[in-house]
Amino acid sequence: MTVRHLVQVTDTHLSRTHAYFVDNWEVFVAEMQADPPDLIVWTGDVSLRGSDEEADLAFARGQIERLPVPVLVLPGNHDIGDPPPSPRLERPVTEERLARWERQFGPGWWAQNFAGWRLYGLNAQIFGSGLEAEAEQYRFFESALADGAGRPGMLFTHKPVFYADPEDPRTFNHAVLCLEGRQRILDLCRAHDVRVIASGHLHYYRTAQFGGIDLIWAPATAFINSKIKDRPHVDVERCIGYLRFRFDGATVSHTVGRSSEFTIHDLMKFDDYPGSTHFLPPRPLAGADTP
Repeated sequence: MTVRHLVQVTDTHLSRTHAYFVDNWEVFVAEMQADPPDLIVWTGDVSLRGSDEEADLAFARGQIERLPVPVLVLPGNHDIGDPPPSPRLERPVTEERLARWERQFGPGWWAQNFAGWRLYGLNAQIFGSGLEAEAEQYRFFESALADGAGRPGMLFTHKPVFYADPEDPRTFNHAVLCLEGRQRILDLCRAHDVRVIASGHLHYYRTAQFGGIDLIWAPATAFINSKIKDRPHVDVERCIGYLRFRFDGATVSHTVGRSSEFTIHDLMKFDDYPGSTHFLPPRPLAGADTP
């Protein structure tokens, strides 16, 4: 079977009017053009302020045309908000925010065959939301898993399914899936030969395993934040980068893309950082209008 390659990029935080992290995106685009994979999966927080400003989503959507291979995209909290009970930055996921995303990118979930595997993408932001889209996504996933019978599976989400303990009753809804959502997803994955779950969101690189499933957290291209304390018992690496997966029959492996051209933006060093990148003042691209 032919070896094929997939790149996962995440947490790019793109904006034309708040272009703090576009420099690293330019590096990423150049690397994809120089050494293209067969497929790119973009796992959320594609935008900086898309939960409020559709223009940021549209800017990110336009970047897909610069990439030399097909791209599958998922939303993150900066794109459509967070579920209850306490959505981060007081930006709950709503029907309106989902509609903005779908105007630019289509549904927030998908499934595709690739290299003898079955790839799945789920919208992590609607687990626990109570929106009709949550129930619709479960129906989609169960059907897609049935259609993928006989193929090993790989699941992509924006948020990790859990942090250190899948039975931890605390919600951690800013960081990982809610307890009910994570248990249901893990049960489905174990029942249908999903062997890898790859996520982003936390701006860390980490590998772990649970119940025979490889758990991989991709680093962000946008920034790290060294002032955030790690929770105990979890080893993570703060770095700027992306992941390159190599599919060879029933085996998948990965390396971290660590270009020397990446700028290590550390939010510890942002003197005016007011609690979230969402509130940074404008820094427009050349020729962009400042709001």
